[in-house]
This record gives sequence, structure tokens and C-alpha cells, in this order.
Amino acid sequence: MWFAALTTSYAGWVPDTRGPDFAEECQRQSRLAAESDRTDTEIERFMDAALTNVDGRTE
Repeated sequence: MWFAALTTSYAGWVPDTRGPDFAEECQRQSRLAAESDRTDTEIERFMDAALTNVDGRTE
């Protein structure tokens, strides 16, 4: 039946952006991501290679 795919449900968790700790948690995760970017010396090469794979660029 073609309509079976249309009736499949999905349940996902979404944070409450109005919660008292939401902004603090966002800042904490942002600091962790920024620190990871500073200490991961391979990330630039990885991102360049990924971009090349996406659109054929060489620079």
C-alpha cells in the first residue's frame, strides 16, 4: 500500500528553549566545539577534502 509510508510516525526530543538552563547549556556546548576546533589540527584538511568531494573543487 503506497499510503503506509505517509502514516509512519516519528518521535523526537526537542529541548525546551524557555528552560532556565537552556542558554547556559548552549554556551557550554559552543565552548566545547570551539575548543575542539582549536585543538584538532586535521579538521581543516578534512573539511577541504569534503568540500572537494562535494563540488569538484581543488582549492
